Formats: sequence, structure tokens, C-alpha cells
Amino acid sequence: MNRLRHLPPMFWIGLLPVILLLGVWADSLFYFSEWRYSEFKDRSLRVALKPSVLEMESHWIEAPRVPTVECDETGPWGDWHRHRAAPEAERIWFPLPSSVQSIKSYSRKTLLHSDLQIIPFWFVLLAWLPLWLGLAGWQAWHKTRKLRAAEQAITQEAEAASC
Repeated sequence: MNRLRHLPPMFWIGLLPVILLLGVWADSLFYFSEWRYSEFKDRSLRVALKPSVLEMESHWIEAPRVPTVECDETGPWGDWHRHRAAPEAERIWFPLPSSVQSIKSYSRKTLLHSDLQIIPFWFVLLAWLPLWLGLAGWQAWHKTRKLRAAEQAITQEAEAASC
């Protein structure tokens, strides 16, 4: 327990996103959560937490005067929806790497652009861990280097004073 006190602050700061991500990941297996924002009729944004996957989708109309497609307005804070997820048999903790997708589409008829990003939670965690642990390691190394330099300075002063 005493060793935990000596971990660098960056370790503790970076631990919070890991805990939140793991919590959201576990929650996504039991509930679908979706936030949709569309204050204007020509643009919309949707973020969905599906089983073990984060989905981000945006739509925008190139020429807003075209009346063929309209997004429902949601207001200044967007709409939040949450409901029960699929039965236990359909839960997947680690979707295949091929599920990291970026799908862009464009319709000439409606001038509608769509962009869909599908990212598994394990991929987000895998991207965060090296950055977080690298920064924590660098901070620990930097702190140790400063302490050693201070120790050497004190030792040199003590040797100079004893002469």
C-alpha cells in the first residue's frame, strides 16, 4: 500500500478515464444509449453506445434550401434515449478489429452527406493505455532525475563543507 503513494500524479489522473471507459463499456452490454443533436434542419449529430462499440454519425445537407431531407430539431441540448440492449446471447465483449469503420456517403439527389464512425471500446482503451502509461512513466523518470540531482548537490555541498 505504501508503494501506491509514490506513483506519479499522471498515473492517478489517467486512471479516471480508464475507469469511466470500462464502466461505459460494461453498461453498453446491457443498455443502448443514444444522444442526438440537431438544432438546425440541415445538420444532425448522433452518438450511440451499442454493445462494446461507440458509434458517431453526422449528417449535413449541402444546400439547405433543398426540401427533400430534413432533420428533426432537438433543441439546444439534444435528445437522450436509453433502452434495454439485446439478450445475453448477442452480447460481444470484443468485436473484431474489422469493426473499426469510417463510412462516408453522399447522395446527389438530396445533397445529403453522411459520416459514420464505428469504434470498439477495446480499441479506445488500447489507444489510451500507451499514452497514459508513457506520460506517467516519463513523469516518474523526470521526478527521479530531479531527486538524484538534488541528492548529488547536497552530497557535493557536504563534501565541500567538510574540507
